[in-house]
Amino acid sequence: MKKIFQFVKYHWHRFQFNKTRLIISDCTDEVLRSKLQMKIDYHERSALLSIVKRG
Repeated sequence: MKKIFQFVKYHWHRFQFNKTRLIISDCTDEVLRSKLQMKIDYHERSALLSIVKRG
C-alpha cells in the first residue's frame, strides 16, 4: 500500500512540475516567475523524494 501511495505522489508532483514549467515559459512578470520557479523546485524535489522512499 505504501508503494502505491508513493507512486501516486510521484506522478502528482511530476504532473504539477510539468504544468508549472509550461506556465512559466509564458510568464513575463518577474515576481510571478520567481514564485513559479519556487513551485517547480518544490515539485521536482518532492518527486525525487517519492522515488527514493518507494525504493
